[in-house]
Amino acid sequence: MVDVSVILPTYNERENLPRVIPKIEEVVEEEGWTAEILVVDDNSPDGTAEVARELSRQYGNIKVIVREEKPGLGLAYRRGFREARGEVIVCMDADGQHPPECLPNIVNPVLDGECDFGLGSRYVEGSVVENFPWYRKLNSWGARVVARLFLKLPYRDPTSGFRAISRKILTESRPFVSEGFEIQVETLAKAHHMGYTVQEYPFLFRPRERGSSNVNIRQILRYLRGVWRIRKDLKQRGLL
Repeated sequence: MVDVSVILPTYNERENLPRVIPKIEEVVEEEGWTAEILVVDDNSPDGTAEVARELSRQYGNIKVIVREEKPGLGLAYRRGFREARGEVIVCMDADGQHPPECLPNIVNPVLDGECDFGLGSRYVEGSVVENFPWYRKLNSWGARVVARLFLKLPYRDPTSGFRAISRKILTESRPFVSEGFEIQVETLAKAHHMGYTVQEYPFLFRPRERGSSNVNIRQILRYLRGVWRIRKDLKQRGLL
């Protein structure tokens, strides 16, 4: 068992991993955590897995998982949840939008027992959002409204992908139903409705360092269907 497992789901992130992973390793060393990094790659054609393996040889605490089955952010995280050994499991993007230097903001409160779920929020006092285009703001607003309305979530940023989750939450939450981006609200909704303590913390949200966003109309429609599946699952569990 280790203190922290950082899950990095990837698809065509070979340019970003050499920038993000060394920064994570620096934070781990500064904080004195025992940690592992799980790179869960959806069989990227750009050689992301090869870059991750090179970094693994350099640092020794990186596990590279290549998924050749059905792609999807939710499915990648579900694989990571199964293989993570940490007391706290961190979800974050590999594209630089979630700065590693902000990890202590969400991880230490969980390690110290102040909360069970540390949610990095773009919309609480102290947060800074850099260069967020209007169309992404609109998508984010719509996704948050859907999550709050259909899953009865009181949080300012329920769709944030930057979070630290106590292992006990993920163990009790299984099985998950999400296949795509909605995994972010599923983990939060289950933690909230099972009575775990969730706290939102500010962080610096940055634009991608390299590459382009994977969000498109098809993903938005999948998100809406996914939220409906989560609502149905919560009802079947007697949580909603």
